[in-house]
Amino acid sequence: MTSRDRAVRDETAGPQTDPGAPTRAGSATEASPAPSPSLREDLATAGYAAGVAGLVLAVAACWALMPHGAAVAAAGGWLALVAAFLTVVDLRTHRLPNRFVGAGTLGALLLLVLAAATGGGWAPLGRAVAAGAVCLVGYLVLALLRAGGLGLGDVKLAGLLGLWLGWFGWAAALTGVLAGFVLGGVYAVGLLVTRRATRTTAIAFGPWMLLGAAVVTALIAGGGTGAVSLVGVSR
Repeated sequence: MTSRDRAVRDETAGPQTDPGAPTRAGSATEASPAPSPSLREDLATAGYAAGVAGLVLAVAACWALMPHGAAVAAAGGWLALVAAFLTVVDLRTHRLPNRFVGAGTLGALLLLVLAAATGGGWAPLGRAVAAGAVCLVGYLVLALLRAGGLGLGDVKLAGLLGLWLGWFGWAAALTGVLAGFVLGGVYAVGLLVTRRATRTTAIAFGPWMLLGAAVVTALIAGGGTGAVSLVGVSR
């Protein structure tokens, strides 16, 4: 797994010259890093299929989460749409664009604030924010401990998923985090066993984080927060 926030790897350019030969100013300079892809380029990378799939998932999420309130259902639908784009872009480029993660975080936070203000209660909102912060810090520590493993894109995505799942409880947030690691680990082991990858092969982790959160969300929609309790916490 590699850092997701760098659009391209740094490169150096310039012809080789004789060290003793005179040079003109600026004739052999280090090339600047290429800028991050634009929104249009990221959308093109995701493709129309990601948009269609995202809309279908958004509608399904809204319908399934409606018992938890319209604002919560809308937040789930919004995240499903964003997740579709993030998944495809990460699989193709090993990047989790800040614009998508940021849009997902802002939209989810605003809708959860609305949910709290319209009857959901402020305690779940506070817990959601706290869970998002804990997940973000936890992933940041893991990223710093193992250079070249988790990227900053993964760290930011963890904050978003912690915010969402934290609304339903600490057990939901914990289960979502563990599910991402389990699913990603099983996939990585499968690649190693079938010799389709080595220990140094870069693997996009974002899709597995998103899938883990989606599984937990589906369990919540189907049976309440008690269905995902790992520590004896129920609704």
